[in-house]
Amino acid sequence: MYLMYVPLPSDKANMQCKLHWQSQSEFLCVKVDRHTKTKKTSFTNLEIFHVREKNIPVEVIEVKDNVIAFAWEPKGERFATVMTADTINPERGLAGLRTNINFYMLEKSTRTAGINNFKLIRIQLQ
Repeated sequence: MYLMYVPLPSDKANMQCKLHWQSQSEFLCVKVDRHTKTKKTSFTNLEIFHVREKNIPVEVIEVKDNVIAFAWEPKGERFATVMTADTINPERGLAGLRTNINFYMLEKSTRTAGINNFKLIRIQLQ
């Protein structure tokens, strides 16, 4: 495996990436934080590289909210994300912050060809 530095074009300058290795080095998650074209809101993509599979396939999980934390399960194939989003209560005119914790697990495929994908297994609202 090798690492290559690729400079981003200026239109991608509002993007931030963080790398999260799984403990057994089977998966690499690249958390990509982006802003919308209006730059008023942001969203996150989780790009999960299946590094032990042939040709290293990539699974992309699009998250509409801002992921503020990501963690792999120790010695496992599951992971969790903590997300925040602004909320507005029209009755009271109050704005607040909503926090979600999502848990994902690897869904075992019954197909002989193709990769196993991650599946959202539980959402906990706080």
